[in-house]
Amino acid sequence: METVRQYARDRLLEAGETIAVRRCHLEWCRELVQRAYAQGLHQTECLERLDRELDNIRTALEMALASEPVAALELAAGLGRFWLVRHWTEGRAFLERALLAAPGAPDLSRAVAITWAGRMTFQQGEYEAAKALLQLGLDLCRRLGHLGGVAFSLNNLGNVAWAQGEYGAARALHAECVSIWRELAPDDTGTAVSLNNLGTAALAQQEYDAARAAYEESLAFSRQHSFPFEEAWALAGLGNVACAQEQYGTAQAWFAESLAVAREVGDKGRVAGCLAGLAQVAGAAGDAEGAARLFGAAEALRQAIGAPIHPPESALYESCIEAVRCRLGRPAFAVAWAAGRAMTLEQAVAFVLEELPDG
Repeated sequence: METVRQYARDRLLEAGETIAVRRCHLEWCRELVQRAYAQGLHQTECLERLDRELDNIRTALEMALASEPVAALELAAGLGRFWLVRHWTEGRAFLERALLAAPGAPDLSRAVAITWAGRMTFQQGEYEAAKALLQLGLDLCRRLGHLGGVAFSLNNLGNVAWAQGEYGAARALHAECVSIWRELAPDDTGTAVSLNNLGTAALAQQEYDAARAAYEESLAFSRQHSFPFEEAWALAGLGNVACAQEQYGTAQAWFAESLAVAREVGDKGRVAGCLAGLAQVAGAAGDAEGAARLFGAAEALRQAIGAPIHPPESALYESCIEAVRCRLGRPAFAVAWAAGRAMTLEQAVAFVLEELPDG
């Protein structure tokens, strides 16, 4: 309760122990993040533990920004993957504030923070700003000889290239990332992520066999090392390849499997993508009303988490929605779309499982 909190704060001030307690609290949060990182931030239980302690983490970051900015920078950067899969808007804000507050932080700490900030900026569709941050991070990592950081920066520069329609450059950057991760030979998510991105770039060039092969390799690697976020991504990628080749029954199976994994681990961005993919399948099967509902549900979820449609995907996305609108007519489409937008996540998943016909 706030009254208890205020009373305890007043007693702490009277005792003159505020600074010592804040430092202990900050150290506790840093150790929490370090333990989560050591256990693997690709594991759902680690992310959920951080989510449960998010108010503590926020408090520690706010206090450290005012008094120990280097510690704030390192804590915010250490949470990079957590921010990305759960709270990228908030994560970006903390990273940017910490970078401004700690210009004298060690180069490696700044490189990690800059690169994660670039990744969050890309996620929000600000490609030129993301490119500038990622290039700065890449330069720092190369100067420091930090190969993992180099690979991470290159991978995200590849994402920017893909978003800006430079698909050949994107594939080259992602292929270089795969090579670096294999050279480093860790059981790291970087390999799976880079393979997924390689598949996405190949798909954009309509090279379906290459895209499928990259997604399949990522899927096998992700399952071997228990990387559920990357597994969900690979499954959705295979669904997109199947859709592009008008293999809608196969696509529906891939999207449904991806949706189940993404829902379990709390990856709302992937859930939204799967709902949109299943909407495309429903539209192709003649279920225009179901498609409109799913498109509406996907759009509402994207807006709630701040996840825009990237340009390489937007033309297909809009054309599919327009085809459904034309089939239903605008009044009926508006009703179905609104019904989809009003669905909770659980209701949208239930609709997929119970209402959509098997492909």
